Amino acid sequence: MLYEHIALVKSQIDYYRQQLDRERRAPGSFRPSVVALYERLTQRHQGLLEFLEGLSPQKGSLPQPQIAIEHNLNETVAMEPPATTLEINGDTDLPAELLQQLSDQRRGADPVVDVVAACGGTATLDEILIGLYRKTGEVAKRNILANRLYRLSKQGKIWTVPHRKGVYTTNPPAAPPKTMLETAEDVRRYLAMGWSREKIANQLGYKSVGSISNLEVLASSPSAIQRAVRAGELSASEAITLVRNHGDQAASAWQSQNS
Repeated sequence: MLYEHIALVKSQIDYYRQQLDRERRAPGSFRPSVVALYERLTQRHQGLLEFLEGLSPQKGSLPQPQIAIEHNLNETVAMEPPATTLEINGDTDLPAELLQQLSDQRRGADPVVDVVAACGGTATLDEILIGLYRKTGEVAKRNILANRLYRLSKQGKIWTVPHRKGVYTTNPPAAPPKTMLETAEDVRRYLAMGWSREKIANQLGYKSVGSISNLEVLASSPSAIQRAVRAGELSASEAITLVRNHGDQAASAWQSQNS
């Protein structure tokens, strides 16, 4: 069981690293918040992996059980448990029916992912059933295949297509559109990296530097104003106007308007 958990964590780390590489290489669509999220997830899973590997008997953290017996009333002798003669490491002699019952980590990569990818990255359940048969000769049952797809989705290897029942894809879902406040935070990060306002406007798809100036104002607004924007009590444009007109007193001015 421990080794299955280790394999699962390793596969998740590989996935996060692939997403990081994809985000960093995407031309003209660098998203600092998404990169930061994947870096944080990679770091956390790496820590979890080190912890699990530290529990491995091969590293000595889990000592082999010993049986202590009294000897000559004064000495304690450690006896090793009898060695097992059951060999479970090889899979070559296992029948197909048994292999299908094993976990994905034990069987290796699930061909379902390759089938969906071969269909252009998106496929219906019927197409997967047909593709799986043509690729492996497996006649899968619909309900069992649905369970496999569910497990793969939990592993971040496949996703359901929103609003399309029974349709699956190997393409990660697009991130939801950013709010103006989130975009303002991106502007602040870019400025801290030494980017010009013209470069930031081009990166974010704005036609004028004036839009970047407004986002700067929003990013530097008082925390009370930002909380109100997040809560939907105040629009981003209203917040920008308040800060431009009242500066550090914007929060007090807003509270006075609503009292």
